[in-house]
Amino acid sequence: MPSSAATGGSELVWPPPPYSSASAIVGGTVTGHHILQIDGYSYTKEKLPHGKLKYSRMFNVGDHQWHLRYYPNGQGSANADYISVYLGLDAAAAGHAKEQPMKARATFSLLDRAGKPVPSYTLDAGMHDFAVGGSGFGYHQSGPALALCSRGDRRGPMMVGGS
Repeated sequence: MPSSAATGGSELVWPPPPYSSASAIVGGTVTGHHILQIDGYSYTKEKLPHGKLKYSRMFNVGDHQWHLRYYPNGQGSANADYISVYLGLDAAAAGHAKEQPMKARATFSLLDRAGKPVPSYTLDAGMHDFAVGGSGFGYHQSGPALALCSRGDRRGPMMVGGS
């Protein structure tokens, strides 16, 4: 049964009339992936000594710009028998303070010829802080999965996928 009450000069009607608009607040994550295909892997292995790298092109996920860094002979001399792969943040989304780190989760996978992740060759980097111009995060010893490639046992293009 409708009733009313006077408050501050305005009258409230109960129950309220049907609403003509609505909104929602959705808290969640943005996901994306980037595939780094390495054609001529043996050439990069031969020509780039440990500590030397190649950058992927920049890619966008969640309105942020990212890149991958690929070291075919590891990031340092202790890692020369491995491939090192790192994710870095190039530019934060508009409205995000440049000096304020942001959290992101990354997974690195060696992909099969069909472009599907090989579960035994997947490395979960977990949740980490990223800052524009920071060192990023990745694997300096990419484990037996990518070590296999660094020994030259792989034929054809190598693809590393990240999400």
